[in-house]
Amino acid sequence: MDSRRVYLDYNASTPVDSRVLDEYNKVICNGWANSSSTHQEGQRAKSILAEARARIASFFHVRPQQVIFFATATEGLNTILRGLLAPSVHSSIITSVAEHAAIFDACKAIEQEGRQVTFLPVGPVGAVDPELLSKTITSSTTGIALMSVNNETGVRTDIQKVAAIAKEHSIPLLVDSVAHLGKEPFTLFPGVSAAVFSSTKIYAPAGVAFAILNAGVTFRPLIFGGGQELGLRSGTENVAAIHATSIAVELLHNDLGKVVGDISLRREYFERLLLSALSGVHVNGEGPRVSNTSNLAFDDVSGEDLLIQLDLAGIAASHGAACIAGALEPSRVLLKMGYSMKRASSSVRFSLGKNTSKEDVEYAAAIIIRAVQRQRFL
Repeated sequence: MDSRRVYLDYNASTPVDSRVLDEYNKVICNGWANSSSTHQEGQRAKSILAEARARIASFFHVRPQQVIFFATATEGLNTILRGLLAPSVHSSIITSVAEHAAIFDACKAIEQEGRQVTFLPVGPVGAVDPELLSKTITSSTTGIALMSVNNETGVRTDIQKVAAIAKEHSIPLLVDSVAHLGKEPFTLFPGVSAAVFSSTKIYAPAGVAFAILNAGVTFRPLIFGGGQELGLRSGTENVAAIHATSIAVELLHNDLGKVVGDISLRREYFERLLLSALSGVHVNGEGPRVSNTSNLAFDDVSGEDLLIQLDLAGIAASHGAACIAGALEPSRVLLKMGYSMKRASSSVRFSLGKNTSKEDVEYAAAIIIRAVQRQRFL
């Protein structure tokens, strides 16, 4: 029996790059002290932290003080959502029905507290129409929270137009860019108040997220304590993982162009293999997508059963967001896009990464084709 496994769930988490792991191990052995301590060990850790912050700032062409570290992207998004976009009971936020739960559920909680939240539709395109956003803004709007790339479908939001609208109305804009970095170039457009990223999507260890703030932007902290991160996020920093994350970001300088081109070609090849061999296969999301994501619906197939069969056969994929506590339920995002329960239940997300080879794609496609045919003809 073939024990080979092909990992096609890079939107959930990426393996740690060996170069990044080497850097992590160096610091975990030599820079493990508390960076807030005044002794030599602590100051060594503080220096490593400062260098990591500067490294990330250089990549995004901002100043180091515009980089704020968190433990997770969920924490960062929730903190900035509440501290910048919804600081009072009179706050009024605009978001969409297709956001990751870190924004969507947080906005639902804010709404239950009596604050106003407008959830814009996305339709089968899978992204907010900037013109609809512009028409929705009122004099009471205090913030906009949207993702630049949907983690389930890979559909891009036109953040450049959204940012221009936010800037025109002087409204803070929070961008969830967790599913963006490492898959396509990212630009911090004027009008973006804050963008949040995660280490687990860029081949770095878990336990780090960071926000890039526009110059002059600040927010009310959610966590209080020792006053780390310019007083915006208290708590001892994970210096080794932050250093490793900064190296992963730096590697994007040289790797991104080739990686994105290669992944895009393999994704297209993967879809051609499936679409040519199987009838009744549909791509979810009509809008332009990033390079690596295929969210596919298979007619007359149970997506849950298919995932189980694929896992047993050595293929790792998912229904969508991995953060919903392992739930195998029809995707809220697909349902909100207007797809039927039947189509959502028959959908599987495949997300490729820089380690995905042409041979991996061919091997996985052959197994998927057999699994779908087996379900349909049982």
